[in-house]
Amino acid sequence: MNIASHNSFSYLPVRKWWMWAFRWMARCQRVDFDRQLELGAGLFDLRIRYTENNDLIICHGLMEYRHPKRWTYAETFLGDFFDKLNKKGGYCRVVLETNKPDSHQEDHFRSYCYYLQTVYRNIHFFGGNNRTDWGCKNPIFNFGTKLEDLDDKYSSTTNLFPWAWMRRLDDLCPIIYAKLHNKENVKKGTTHKWLFIDFVDIR
Repeated sequence: MNIASHNSFSYLPVRKWWMWAFRWMARCQRVDFDRQLELGAGLFDLRIRYTENNDLIICHGLMEYRHPKRWTYAETFLGDFFDKLNKKGGYCRVVLETNKPDSHQEDHFRSYCYYLQTVYRNIHFFGGNNRTDWGCKNPIFNFGTKLEDLDDKYSSTTNLFPWAWMRRLDDLCPIIYAKLHNKENVKKGTTHKWLFIDFVDIR
């Protein structure tokens, strides 16, 4: 069994001040990518979109993240990550995190995906979809690879509560499910290739 990191970059600080109040709702990891690699994560989950000024933004849903200040652009921050993953060999799902991308978003996304696949030959990229096409039936960029065999074990795919009216409540705070079930899920393992979890440091 292999560990996969869901929303791998959601540990980053948010871009806009008003997002701080809601950060806990979208945060799925709390340690940086170096620590995630040390903990054995072999598959990562990158969500991005583009501003009107063509700036790449790391995001999760409506939440947008700010890369550390020692990197000028998000691309150089991600480049550091991909350099390290490329040396080890690994997997990365790349998603355009918007429901109805316009041609501006799609064109930049295609260019970036092409760049990643061309430069980082030791990384197995997959996805290339927007966030409404999880089956990748009509990917924006076709990496030419199949979807990885993922066992999704995190709050938005599970139910902590038996009552229908409460079944979405645990989605609001992903760390609750991780603290209650990550250890059990990792110990139990999976028949799938990857166990896809939030908070890879909690187990």
